[in-house]
Amino acid sequence: MNELIDSEVARLSGLPDRKRTVIGHFLPPRGQGYVFEGPGPHLLHSGSFSISDPECSIEPTLQAFALAAKEMPALRLHLAGRLSTSELKAVSISPVANQITLHGVVSLEQSLAMQSAADALIVTAAPNAPVPPGKYVEYQAAGRPIIATGDGPWRTRIGLSGQNEVRSMRSPILSHHSRDEGLLDAAQAARLLLETLQASSWR
Repeated sequence: MNELIDSEVARLSGLPDRKRTVIGHFLPPRGQGYVFEGPGPHLLHSGSFSISDPECSIEPTLQAFALAAKEMPALRLHLAGRLSTSELKAVSISPVANQITLHGVVSLEQSLAMQSAADALIVTAAPNAPVPPGKYVEYQAAGRPIIATGDGPWRTRIGLSGQNEVRSMRSPILSHHSRDEGLLDAAQAARLLLETLQASSWR
């Protein structure tokens, strides 16, 4: 829960402050030891897209990845979570479908272990979402580079601007990219992604 949700609860319920408590996001101990197949680098999106929010599209993620993958054949995108029928079809017709691995629904423990093992993590949300998804908090705890795809006001809550941007909250790998760089399309996101991976220690 966060302060925006709390203010909405207060507005709708009329409950005074003394009867409401905001409990922040928390995580169980993070699993270790997960190993992705192949040399990578390995990108991970854990969780659902439109099943979690009907307005959240998988397309910005697939488009940015497709452009980057053409330049880096070893690049892999891992999708861990339940996908809709239309999303499964979108993956199957991607020009780089052979570089995308569908893991299906995994346990929370495995999801956290995968996040720790990934070279970068992908976060996205609906265009009208006011705050980042809860998955973003999990990603921060992993300490891995974070790639944000898609547009919306939720991006301003994590200090991002532009439609697609590569950022890291904890890892130094992406520190050479300015938060003020305006990334307006998937091609620019792919370019920065490639530059970041080529300069990082994933090898």
